[in-house]
Parts: sequence; C-alpha cells; structure tokens
Amino acid sequence: MKKLGACFLALLLLINVLIPSVSAEKLEPKIKVKLVNYFGNKTEVTIKPTGEYLIDQSIVRLTTGKSYLVKYNNNKITILDGTTPLFTSDTVKLLPLKETNYLAINNRNYLGSFQFVPENSKYVRPINEIFMEDYLKGVVPTEMYAEWHREALKTQAVAARTYAFSYQGVTIDDTINYQVYGGYNWHPNSTAAVDETKGEVIKVNGRLISAVFSASNGGKTESNANSWNNSPVSYLTIKEDKYDAKTAWDFSVKKQQFIPAKLTWNQMKENDTTITNTIKTWMANHG
Repeated sequence: MKKLGACFLALLLLINVLIPSVSAEKLEPKIKVKLVNYFGNKTEVTIKPTGEYLIDQSIVRLTTGKSYLVKYNNNKITILDGTTPLFTSDTVKLLPLKETNYLAINNRNYLGSFQFVPENSKYVRPINEIFMEDYLKGVVPTEMYAEWHREALKTQAVAARTYAFSYQGVTIDDTINYQVYGGYNWHPNSTAAVDETKGEVIKVNGRLISAVFSASNGGKTESNANSWNNSPVSYLTIKEDKYDAKTAWDFSVKKQQFIPAKLTWNQMKENDTTITNTIKTWMANHG
C-alpha cells in the first residue's frame, strides 16, 4: 500500500510539473483576421490543406494535399469535394489537427483555424484565427522590407504587436485599415525579428500606446490631436524627421490617358497600363 501511495504521489508531482508548461504555451493570445486584401469579394474560394483539418461540428476531415471548394449559396456556406457537398451550415469552421498545419486559400497559405461566413448576402468571407506571434510574422514583412536591418524590423515588430494587442477580441482585416497581413508568407529575417522581441509591447503609464505608423511622414510627424481631433498624447507629437526628408521621391501620372483622335474605343490603349491595370484589378475584386 505504501508503494502504491508513493507512486500516486510521484504521479501527482509529475502532473504538477507538466501542467504549467503546457498552460503557458496556451496562454499566447490569438487574433481574428478577416481576409479581404488578397481576395476581394468572391462567391467561392478554393482551399487546399497541408495537414488534416476537421470541419467543426461534424466528423468530416479534409485530406492533406487535396483541393476543395468553399461556396456561398442562399446565405449558407458549403464545402464541396469536386461536385459532392461535404458539409453545409450558416458558418463553416475548420480546425487544424496540428498547429503546424496550414491552409491554402486561392493559393495563399495561412496557419491557424478558419471560419467561412456569408457576407452581404453575396459572398463567402474567410476569417483566420491565429496565434499573435504567427500573425506578426505575416505582418512585419508586408509592412517593412524584410531585407532591412534586423534592428529596424524588431522596432516594427514591437509596434505591430502593440497595435495588434489593442484589437484583441475584435475581428480586424488584413488591409491598411489595420495592418497588412500576408498570411504564412514569412521571411527568415523578419521572423527572427518577431522571435527576438516576443511578447514585447509599448506602454505609457501601464497602458498600451496607440502604435500607429506610416511608410513616410515627409520630414515631419503630425500630432494625434491634429490628425484625429482627440486628446493629445505625449508620444504622438509634431516632430522634425531629418531621415525621412533625406529620401526624395516623386510619382507622376499622365493627365490624359487616351488620345481619341480618329480612333474607335476598342482601338484606344492606356498610356500608363501599370496604373490602369492596377485600378481595374482593384475594381474587379471589390465590385
């Protein structure tokens, strides 16, 4: 009996040792991101899992390496294997069986779990739920050149993390409305910058700052009070930026894209096809 009691006590001690480490790993927060930037508005999307995914509230598993269709129809979402419906519901949720599994949506890879929901009674909208640090690894190289100096990328990582933490519990999107998020499209240099600053955020008086950032300020920053007509804060003031002003740049477009003299509409071509094609693509994706 004494041996049995000793074994039981040892088992309890082992459990107490193991549980905190497992719990600590699970304490990392997650963030929900509506995927808009790279997809626009679609009535259907193609998905392809690497590693198995389970359709929540069902026994259906999606096989690794196989393509499926996620389709909007009559305010419902259906997952199809070819033409065979596998599951239909108001909202379809996909759960990875391992955290390292990822899902290609229209050929762009994403880690984490997913919800596919109806939007505007027209479209299917993917929502990616992902661990915060993995999210940042998809943000930093889209907001700053990943080949830049590691210290610059670390600064961007801390700013991006601070910004993202202020949106916990809120579904954001992957556009410049919040932060541009490129999914599981990581770069070793920016990934290292995120890892080397893991968990670091910026606070003033114990509260997260509003970590807004821009690509360029033209040589001078603006105050938050002037920009958004809210109460001034000490860290968003008007300051000269001698570094930004040193990098001169310009951008020009032709005032007249078409010269219609003696040409039919079908014969005319734009002068700046790069610009106009970008505009057309955006319009096609956004309706």
